[in-house]
Amino acid sequence: MVLLTFYLVGKRRFPLLSVDHYPTDWLELRMLLQEAMMTAHMEHDVTAATVSLERHLPGRSFEEPRRHGAARVPYRREYEAVVKLEFNPLTEEVDVRRASFNYTLAHVREDFWEMERGIQYRVPPLIPREHRNLTDPRTYLMEPSTTRYADYSVQPKPIYGSAKPRLSYAREAKGIYGRRRKRLGEEEEE
Repeated sequence: MVLLTFYLVGKRRFPLLSVDHYPTDWLELRMLLQEAMMTAHMEHDVTAATVSLERHLPGRSFEEPRRHGAARVPYRREYEAVVKLEFNPLTEEVDVRRASFNYTLAHVREDFWEMERGIQYRVPPLIPREHRNLTDPRTYLMEPSTTRYADYSVQPKPIYGSAKPRLSYAREAKGIYGRRRKRLGEEEEE
């Protein structure tokens, strides 16, 4: 069963290669991209292209007429990766210019950054490299504002009166008019 398909992206999308599993790491995806670019070079005579890896989603399908009956073909797809490539037909090597991955291929993205770019995942530092210049007004404009609410205050104010919840089933709940009279200073009638 076809799960993923590589497409040549341009004015139209042309299917290049279909696979039935997710790539386990960047090396496998790179080999599949190399095979897809060989197909793109043979059929469409391109050496630089954008290739998308798309997952077929279940959904309403249309029936494709075949010789012996009809086959249901899923028509919805979701992007898993988009890669901008250059292909050298003499050496059959692929040079990856740019790549973006869906969250399902996060492990492949980490392999890509480490193997292709030489960048390992690093946690951003807690202490900034540069201290802020307090005389520069741009630093104040870049900071988030301390006012959070519409009335320019930092403290939240409830929009509606806060009614205390009932503590037990034995007590009666006070109505809205009883609370208003109490707030206005009038005594309740019992």
